Amino acid sequence: MSKKSQGKTTPDLGLQWETGALGQDEAFAKVSSQSTEQSINEALNLELVSVRFEKTLIEDLKMLAEQNGISYQPLIRQAITRFIEAEKKRPEQA
Repeated sequence: MSKKSQGKTTPDLGLQWETGALGQDEAFAKVSSQSTEQSINEALNLELVSVRFEKTLIEDLKMLAEQNGISYQPLIRQAITRFIEAEKKRPEQA
């Protein structure tokens, strides 16, 4: 897809980000500073945790994440969030 602007055709940047045409070239990647990382974590309300998983579970998570076009850590976050939300909706058992 492209957009016409003043007679010029420009590529749809959103599509390029989604398909990986933009943003995946290591030449333009750099490690973020600790203050940037802290700002992102605070803005998204994230906290670093350490969990040990079986290697086969990690391999399966990475495979599923790739199929969904994300990395495995956000997939784990999504799975845990869905589980917690479902558990909160369950009636209390006596």
